[in-house]
Amino acid sequence: MPSAFINTNVNALRALKTLRLNTQRTNLAAGQIASGYKVARSSDDASAYSISQRMANEIQSSTRAIQNVQDGTSMLDVTEGALSTITEGLQRVRELAVQMASDSNSAQQRGVLAQEVRSIIEDIDRRTAEAQFNGVKLLDGSTTEARIQVGVGSDTASNTIDIAASFANSSGQALRLYGTAYTTPVRWSALTLDDIFNNGVSQIDSSEKALLFIQDTDNAIKQLNAQRATVGAFSNQLQRAGDYLELHVNNLSGSKSRLVDTDVAKASAEYTQAQVLQNAATSILSQANVQNENVLKLLQ
Repeated sequence: MPSAFINTNVNALRALKTLRLNTQRTNLAAGQIASGYKVARSSDDASAYSISQRMANEIQSSTRAIQNVQDGTSMLDVTEGALSTITEGLQRVRELAVQMASDSNSAQQRGVLAQEVRSIIEDIDRRTAEAQFNGVKLLDGSTTEARIQVGVGSDTASNTIDIAASFANSSGQALRLYGTAYTTPVRWSALTLDDIFNNGVSQIDSSEKALLFIQDTDNAIKQLNAQRATVGAFSNQLQRAGDYLELHVNNLSGSKSRLVDTDVAKASAEYTQAQVLQNAATSILSQANVQNENVLKLLQ
């Protein structure tokens, strides 16, 4: 016959211990299912929590870098739009220069054509002065450094792209349409815009000078096309950087999820099993408490 004790109910203590353990398992599984996290704080899994926090920081920083890439791309898009309109203006200037080269035009007619050339060049100068993005000048030559942070590190060589070369001065003077003071061969380009085209009187008053102006216009278009090619190259470079960052964020998010997110199927099975054992332990504890009543029968 097993020993019978009144002061200490060993079976009840064992059942109570099991009940507590299964209650903890039930609460843990329920919490994981409700919150969606299996590691919500460092006490759940110190190593996994620490690693997940580092990943979370990198994900957040990489997301910000993606926004930087998008902002840089927007800057280049605005620049490309402005350069496109300047190119259209230069193409019209060249058309007028070709017309001025024909001796079928009188001096007065050349003056009228030159006045339109002047208005186009003035519009080019105005556009280069006004083109900006978020306060950053894009085409007046004042922006000599424009680093886009495309990584999460501090090393500029591997984490930044300097797109300042896209923002070269694109004014009529910078394109050598006037005022550049070069003299081989002698050009009106050493003169100011007012000197060349003023009150309908043009310094381009012969076919020979008009042919030289055609050369100047061709060089300006060539220079502008090179700048637009630079803008396109940087746009592609930023696009590749953005694609890499998005892939990096996706991979990190997946790794972080495997570390800390709840596997709902597994947690549900754990919850069901713990709940069944909890109910069983409750029943056994109830039976163990009744056993002490049998001891009293020995005293009757």
